[in-house]
Amino acid sequence: MEQRNNTRGFSYIELMFTIAIVAALLTFVGSSINRIYALDAKKCANELDSMISSCKIGAMSRAGDVYLKIYVSDAGINAEYYENDLLVSSEKMGKKTIQLTYVDSNGVEYTGVSAQHPLVISFARETGQQLDFADSAVLADVTGATMASDVFCQTILVISAGNTYRIEMIPSTGRHSVTV
Repeated sequence: MEQRNNTRGFSYIELMFTIAIVAALLTFVGSSINRIYALDAKKCANELDSMISSCKIGAMSRAGDVYLKIYVSDAGINAEYYENDLLVSSEKMGKKTIQLTYVDSNGVEYTGVSAQHPLVISFARETGQQLDFADSAVLADVTGATMASDVFCQTILVISAGNTYRIEMIPSTGRHSVTV
């Protein structure tokens, strides 16, 4: 008696099982990539918060102009720390996959943060209060930036792959913190 060898293809059960395994692997890889982008955004927000702290400490402890310029370039998010118009520190904070926006104290959101239109942050030497956009722009000698009097940076948003980290600022005290 001769046995038939049936090797013409996959059965429906084998095909469904293979598709289920591939779908599970793709889901795992997708969530891993999302977590990596979230970590990049979190790191960027924490580094920006640290630079803002350095700016506040510098403004309160040194005579002269102390300010921070934050902007987005082709390389990603950058922050430059100045004392008396001399660049003290320049750091790349985030990759170009991260978006940066900020919201002023009137609730207006700004998305075009570039080297030509940076977010400039500074603090009063005597009180540690955040300076308004007009005073910060004068210190940094920036034209074209948001230069409204009595308007402050309220929130900086660091966004990547659906994850948003917020640097909440309290202008009257100069305090700030990172939240999710």
